[in-house]
Amino acid sequence: MIKTRSGIGLSAFALKIIAIFSMLASHIPIILPEVVPQKLSTPLFLFGRLAFPIFAFFIANGWAKTKSKWRYALRLLIMAVLAQIPFSVGLRGAVWNGISSIKSFTTLNIGFSFLIAMASLFVYDLSRDLKLPRFVSLAVALIPSLAFEFLTPFHAEYGYIGVLLVLVMYITRNDPLTFALSTVPVLAISGGMFKFPLFYIDLRILLVYIITVALILTYNGRRGAKAKYLFYIFYPLHIIVLLLIKNIVF
Repeated sequence: MIKTRSGIGLSAFALKIIAIFSMLASHIPIILPEVVPQKLSTPLFLFGRLAFPIFAFFIANGWAKTKSKWRYALRLLIMAVLAQIPFSVGLRGAVWNGISSIKSFTTLNIGFSFLIAMASLFVYDLSRDLKLPRFVSLAVALIPSLAFEFLTPFHAEYGYIGVLLVLVMYITRNDPLTFALSTVPVLAISGGMFKFPLFYIDLRILLVYIITVALILTYNGRRGAKAKYLFYIFYPLHIIVLLLIKNIVF
């Protein structure tokens, strides 16, 4: 179980609000480029990198704390299904006819990424119950995401690296130092680019990820304001609203 911390620091609600505004800031330039000055594009993009690690942490945290993992997964599934068409149209450039629409719809939104992560968490817990070594359990737990990535025509946002992040956060959640030392490299890999034989990452993105991990480490274990379904509603809704603004105003 997650260790109970002091009241000092950020509550779950506060961290999720930061993540929600970060996500919104990231999506506005994509859906409504007309309203974003060029000089703000990069700052908004960098601010947008806060969202995924924070939500990934709460998937790991929620999996450890929830009384009903199946209901937890069902809520995510409903959100993911509702968000997929707005996501494909607003963020992946899907159209309603032609090959481009098929290609765009094969990329699945973050809700599906977290569902795959939950499958991996289930496998990890099962492996640990079977007394397998932690490293072996981690490797086995990655199989669902690797199978999805390479054996299906679909791709979920952040792919198997995103799933690895959730797993690492879950495994190290009670050890702040190990948590930081483990999650920052995984985030660096997710935000970097391989160009054989070298690996590149924008130092600004790396700095944002370090700040994000620091923010997560301020989590005080408190829920804060009651907003259990806020993210589930906000994720598809904000994309729909931005699309409506784009089509009505522009």
